[in-house]
Amino acid sequence: MRTRHINDWNNITKPLVAVWLVVLMVSGCTKREFNLSQDTTITGTLDPTFAVPLVQGGWSFGEVIGSIEVPANIETELTGEITAVFPFDAFETAPIPLMPLSEFVETTFALGSKQAAALSLLPAGAELNVDFSHTLEVPMPHLTEVDSVWLGNGTLGIQMQSLLALDINVSGTCSGILRQGQPLTIELDLDAASGTSDILIPMTNTTLIGTAAEGVSLNWELSVTLASTGQPIEAGEALTFRTAFEEAVVVGAFGKFSSELSQDIEARMALPEITRWDPALFYLSAPRLVLEVKNSYGIDLGLDITEFSLGSDEGVIPLQGPAIDAFPDITGALAVGDTAWTTHALDNAGMDPDWLDLLNAAPDSLQLLGSVKVLPPPVGGQFATATDVLSCTGAFEVPLAGWARGVTWRDTLSTPISQKLQAGVAPPLDWTDVTSVTLRFIIDNGWPLELNGLVHFINAQGDSLLAGPGLSIPGGTDVPATAIVDYTLDRPLAMELMEMECAAMATTWTLATTGAGMGQSVELNANDHMSMQIAAKVECQIDPTP
Repeated sequence: MRTRHINDWNNITKPLVAVWLVVLMVSGCTKREFNLSQDTTITGTLDPTFAVPLVQGGWSFGEVIGSIEVPANIETELTGEITAVFPFDAFETAPIPLMPLSEFVETTFALGSKQAAALSLLPAGAELNVDFSHTLEVPMPHLTEVDSVWLGNGTLGIQMQSLLALDINVSGTCSGILRQGQPLTIELDLDAASGTSDILIPMTNTTLIGTAAEGVSLNWELSVTLASTGQPIEAGEALTFRTAFEEAVVVGAFGKFSSELSQDIEARMALPEITRWDPALFYLSAPRLVLEVKNSYGIDLGLDITEFSLGSDEGVIPLQGPAIDAFPDITGALAVGDTAWTTHALDNAGMDPDWLDLLNAAPDSLQLLGSVKVLPPPVGGQFATATDVLSCTGAFEVPLAGWARGVTWRDTLSTPISQKLQAGVAPPLDWTDVTSVTLRFIIDNGWPLELNGLVHFINAQGDSLLAGPGLSIPGGTDVPATAIVDYTLDRPLAMELMEMECAAMATTWTLATTGAGMGQSVELNANDHMSMQIAAKVECQIDPTP
């Protein structure tokens, strides 16, 4: 009888003597030994190559984390640091109200006795010119100084009323109202028989110009032409001039806002589901809650927190400490259309209780109660528009740093193992000559994780066909740790593996970070890499006797 090792890239197609000659010619590449003697079995060994490659796989830690379905965004820094980010919305509000304008004013121009007498003496068609002023005061209750106001809708109504037996023409200009960059001008005609004349002016894309006072004063300079109809005029008869905003929508206000302006905030947010764990098995070294406040108002705002707490099945857990009290001022935007971001991180520094205790309580909600107030600026230059908003989003960020043990990870490596083993034997040998198969597992572990695993050979349907070896692999530190495990199947098991249409290998790993037993923290890096190779050595025994 003769025993040999077969590899899948050397085919044996010659009689035994020819094979021996071939071995001599290629002995510089592969070591083979054949010991021949008359009337005895012939044995041979192929050493040390495992020549039938079955499985080869590699995993970077970043790829593994990216394949896990969790309600989190996995973010990787250029350095490879991995952070699981669980985002949520906190609140959105508009703390600076912009109220529509509905103000109006009437100015009456009454004729004195001398004016009435003069008009009565005029022949029909003769004219008399009179100038007068008209002022509409527009309060802006939330500003202490008004530079300008943008209007986006509504109208300005202008009306003239008179019972005078005169034909009247009024023309005027208001330098405090700009349309298309120019002061607003008007003209109205009123004949003696009509009594009323009015116009409606759209306020879209209109700007009111202030003077740094609390409100806006819209001053009209009016010129009135009175044309005689030849009828007498009585003293005391009057001309009334009226201007009125009708639901004029304010879309922007510029100036200095009152520091007494504030708005209450009451926000309750659902947190991602967090499962309780045994603190003896799991520790996170740097979890943090990050709040990002987006402010498109051109106003610095302050957030006064009266309550910041987590809710769980155990009740409300108040959060206290300098990290809560020292919430920064919320910076205002520099220009219309911009957004200023203010970020505040709540980590274990200055938090009571700390995050490890909080998370182990499995909180399901976050509550924020307080108020937003306007901070006084050193000078003016503040603004608010109708599209501005103050909003806050949050994220619970968990850098993958700390220690853990008892964590389970499962994976499947798909490869036609049975088919590859069958292809590793070529004529004149066949599987009737196989005595055993040795599977060699080579694992290079660059993860700072100790791996203890079990292997199962499965079919395409995922059914377990054959249990493989247990694997114990040390964690990598500065350099990957390498483990080599040989697993020998005797002839019955080897034949079973060849014939069962094994299509994949399922692995189950129990993970522990390096040094977890001593409470040593590690940081997992996206570039940490682990690889596994599996190859087979097939031993055959052949009876050369015909």
